[in-house]
Amino acid sequence: MIAKMSPMSKAKSILQGQFGRVALLNMDRSLVPHAHRACHILFKTGGADTAFDVNGRTCLLTDQTAVLVNAWEQHAYTHVASSQISEILALYIDPAWLASIDPHLIVSGHAEFFSTPNVEISPALRERVVEVAARMAGIDPLDTQLAQRIVFGLTIQIMDEFSNRSKLIGEHRSLIASDFRVRKAIRWLRQHVAEPLDVSGMAVTAGLSRSHLFDRFKHVTGLTP
Repeated sequence: MIAKMSPMSKAKSILQGQFGRVALLNMDRSLVPHAHRACHILFKTGGADTAFDVNGRTCLLTDQTAVLVNAWEQHAYTHVASSQISEILALYIDPAWLASIDPHLIVSGHAEFFSTPNVEISPALRERVVEVAARMAGIDPLDTQLAQRIVFGLTIQIMDEFSNRSKLIGEHRSLIASDFRVRKAIRWLRQHVAEPLDVSGMAVTAGLSRSHLFDRFKHVTGLTP
């Protein structure tokens, strides 16, 4: 079950698109424990240093660190009433969008995509994050294509430095190669990508029951159909 968030802190700017959502937030309220299907990347871009709880681990969010949350990983934020507001750049990246650019990036939805939730970032990455925040806070809104390029570039940089992408892609290829039923299901999905999802039709094509298809698909790809 996914817990609902408490009333949102003030959103200075929000970008939404096929990539998911990117929000520039002034955090002044706590968030109860929750999870979501997107992989989640958090940077501090102004104000006070703060911290998030990721699966019971306290993860500092400072000018030198970022917090990385895997898909469906429980996390929370506790705001101390007496503390200053923290400005945070929060990326919620849809694995399906990344997979539409490169099919192997579907592994971004894996429960072990990020091996650790708290990482040190380089000055160059920090500069890039601050630039993104400044663009989002600017008067002129970002157009969709530019927003997608910015989000993709930032996400790929994080993946290159901190994810288990290469290892998981190798495992992903091996699993798919070993299960012809899942290969059939994936081929069916690609052929019907513009249509509403017909799980029964896909299950028939794969030669599996609906429940078995979901189990095998999740085991092999790390995601449900």
